[in-house]
Amino acid sequence: MIGLTLRLGLLLSAAILLTALAVGGASWLSREPADARPRLPLPEQLSAIVHLLEQLPAAQRGLLQQALTSDGLSLSLVAAPAGRPAHPVRELPALSWMVSRYALALGDHAVSADLVDDADGLRLRLRTELHDGTPLSLEMRGDALRRLRDRPIVVLLGLALLITAGLATWGLRRQIRPIEQLADVMDRYGTPTAQALPPARGAPEVRRLHEAFGRASRRIEQLIDDRGTLFAALSHDLGTYLTRLRLRIELIGDDAQRQRAEQDIGHMATLLRDLLNIARLRTAPATEHEPLDFAGLLREELDAVDARADVRTIIRRLPDGPLTVRGNATLLRRLLANLLDNAAKHGGGVIDVTLDERDGELRLLIEDRGPGIPEAELAEVFEPFHRGDAARNLNQPGSGLGLAIVADAVRQHRGRISLSNRAGGGLRVSLSLPAD
Repeated sequence: MIGLTLRLGLLLSAAILLTALAVGGASWLSREPADARPRLPLPEQLSAIVHLLEQLPAAQRGLLQQALTSDGLSLSLVAAPAGRPAHPVRELPALSWMVSRYALALGDHAVSADLVDDADGLRLRLRTELHDGTPLSLEMRGDALRRLRDRPIVVLLGLALLITAGLATWGLRRQIRPIEQLADVMDRYGTPTAQALPPARGAPEVRRLHEAFGRASRRIEQLIDDRGTLFAALSHDLGTYLTRLRLRIELIGDDAQRQRAEQDIGHMATLLRDLLNIARLRTAPATEHEPLDFAGLLREELDAVDARADVRTIIRRLPDGPLTVRGNATLLRRLLANLLDNAAKHGGGVIDVTLDERDGELRLLIEDRGPGIPEAELAEVFEPFHRGDAARNLNQPGSGLGLAIVADAVRQHRGRISLSNRAGGGLRVSLSLPAD
């Protein structure tokens, strides 16, 4: 089978060959014959002819007429014979341009030109009048007319080159298309818009790349399945141990110690739940998405946060109607709950929420009045188990996985999220999701 390098080389060679043939053919068709006939006189020459004819007596004008007349060019000082009307063949753009040049050279002499076809054959005729009213006609025929008639050769050459470029582009496109399809599948792999791997086709190099990606994707899926099985087993076994511990701490007589033990078990359960959630997000296949009212989900989560004791004020700037996004309701609820929970814990009791739709995106802005995050840590807060200086005490609730879960949920929905410190103090969270 022909390789990609040879295919591209053959396409390039064919394009060069077709271009050379087109240029050579146009040059051959428009070449000047060895016995080419004279052309029409230049505007200055015609002006000189008219001047000489006007200076000569009428009896001697015939001598100049004979001197200038040849097989390809004829000069006539009489009107066209009756009964032999000229039949215009077609308009040529060159005629109007040529007439304007002759009119400029002849000054007050009217000039006209037409292409005629009658019993004498095809010829180009240029007409004017002497000052005494004598008509003057110059006609060009045969090979002398050929150059004017062959002007479309330039158009044909351009058309041939355009067709050659189109065929070359089409051929290259056919060779590159399988690579583009594979790149598109790889780019969507593991997202809600993932596509099946198309059949292998194209050059051997492209087929090998296709097969290599197929093997890699199968290994990744096997790893995902193995990790899913591992986390399911851990969830079951650790849940069983936590349940046993809860039963045993009931036997502790010291109320203070029992409360601390219950608090530790609660933190362990939260950590286990968050670990399982982030593991599912990072290992499970992309979930099915459906149209959802994102504004409605946000209102429900804000109502839940508003009932907390650590929240004094929630400033809402939300649209009256729904704003639709295509997504998974469970993931979006968890995303909003984690963001609002973070603002409630560290935001100084004030949460400012703005939601709108611009340029085909839903844009959510959550601001608080807390201490914010040091600039050096802004790029790290979405990493698992990252805990800021204010939350490093293990007695504080939280697993350090909340924002990591948020980041993975945003990725699942092909969105963007960023954090920055608010000018007046506090943290600003900017979230963008594609609108449906």
